[in-house]
Amino acid sequence: MVILRVADGIYRHFGTRASEWIMVWPLIAWSWAMTSADGLFDNSAAFAMLSRIASEQTWGVICVGLGLGRLFALIVNGTFQDRFPYSPHLRGLTSVISAMFWGQVALGTFVAWQQGDALGTAFAMYSTATFFELLNTFRAFADVGATRREGNRNAGTSI
Repeated sequence: MVILRVADGIYRHFGTRASEWIMVWPLIAWSWAMTSADGLFDNSAAFAMLSRIASEQTWGVICVGLGLGRLFALIVNGTFQDRFPYSPHLRGLTSVISAMFWGQVALGTFVAWQQGDALGTAFAMYSTATFFELLNTFRAFADVGATRREGNRNAGTSI
C-alpha cells in the first residue's frame, strides 16, 4: 500500500520537479567519484579551491548527504505532504546548499580555465548545474509560500 502511494506521489509530481529529481544523480555520482579516487584533487587545478575547504572524503559525504536528503524530501513532499508540511523547506535547503557547492566547483573550473589549466567546457557544465539548483531553490520556496497561503486560508475554516 505504501509503495503504491509513494509511486503515485512521484508520478504526480515528477514533471513539476523534474530538475530536482535529475540533480540527485550528479550529487550521488560526485560522492562516488570523491570517495573512490585517491588524489583527485591533487591531479586537477580546477579542484584546488575545493581542496582548501575540505578533503575529497568530506566532499563525498556532503554530496551523498545532499543527494539522499533531497531524495527523501522529494518522496515525502510528493507523497506525504499532509503529514510533513516542512518538506518544501527541506527541498529548498538542499537546493541552496547544492547551488553553493556547484557554484564553488564552477568558480574553481572558471579560474583554472582562465589560467589555462582546464577546459572551458567544465565551467559550462558546472555553471549549468548551479543555475538549475538556483531554479530549484526558487521553486521549492515558492511551494513554501503556496503552502503557507493555503494554510492561512484553511485556518479559519476548522472551527
